[in-house]
Amino acid sequence: MNSNITLNFNSSSILVNAYVLAPYSYSIFINGNETNKVNLSLENVTYLDLNVTVIPQYAYLRVNVIGRGTVYMELYNGTIISVTNSSLIKLYNGSSILLEADGSLLNWSNGASNAMLWYNVNGNSTITAFFGSSGVVQSNGNIKPTINYTEIGLSLFAIGFFLLYKIYSKRDQDTNS
Repeated sequence: MNSNITLNFNSSSILVNAYVLAPYSYSIFINGNETNKVNLSLENVTYLDLNVTVIPQYAYLRVNVIGRGTVYMELYNGTIISVTNSSLIKLYNGSSILLEADGSLLNWSNGASNAMLWYNVNGNSTITAFFGSSGVVQSNGNIKPTINYTEIGLSLFAIGFFLLYKIYSKRDQDTNS
């Protein structure tokens, strides 16, 4: 069964055995207890509500980095993984990891803006770190490039200085010949 269903029985007890048809590790809860089997007595019972919940033991977390920066993931066992582009990692479902951004962090895709972030892994998920050189992340998710007027001004000054140098060095060559 993979959905709600009503069953009628002519017996005084029933054995319920739950299992998952997938090659992954799961925890099975029947009526809130972690077990895959339960023996139910149906004597003097006209209605019985049975709740079966299946939770994967592992989940995948993808960490993306947009812009010039690095994200360090510190796992529950002390292992540190460095991410400069994108990384997919298998973790225990329900675990927490420490993410630390190294660079000019603008914000995380979940709205946080601190360089250090505790992230709870509950099912497969993705988190992205946006760094300063990538632009400003607008509320609709689009990235608006940042304009660095200091860099533009210094670049124009360098180009002007180079052009003046070329002009005066050509004049010096013309007068020397």
